[in-house]
Amino acid sequence: MVDESRRQEAGFGAGDWGGPYLAAAFLCEKVLIEQDGVQSAIRIVDRFFQNVTSIGGQVPATMPPLAVSLQMLLIRRLDDYTRPPRAGLTRAEMHGVLLN
Repeated sequence: MVDESRRQEAGFGAGDWGGPYLAAAFLCEKVLIEQDGVQSAIRIVDRFFQNVTSIGGQVPATMPPLAVSLQMLLIRRLDDYTRPPRAGLTRAEMHGVLLN
């Protein structure tokens, strides 16, 4: 259970729930879960590059799709949170417009 004074120091008001807290979020090539339960994120990725060959010196008006295969590792610290944890993922354009 979280001490109320710790909640207030962290900026929570009286009665705010104590979690869940996001400890880590990674996109990576592979997630290993060892026999002792320890998780390892292998080859953490934060950028993708795509090379496109110009035809006659002209850059294509639209880039072809880029296929990638990734895993997501989310590590939460639940503290005294009792409801089932939920997580979501939202895609966005480079300039911030959200995609469906």
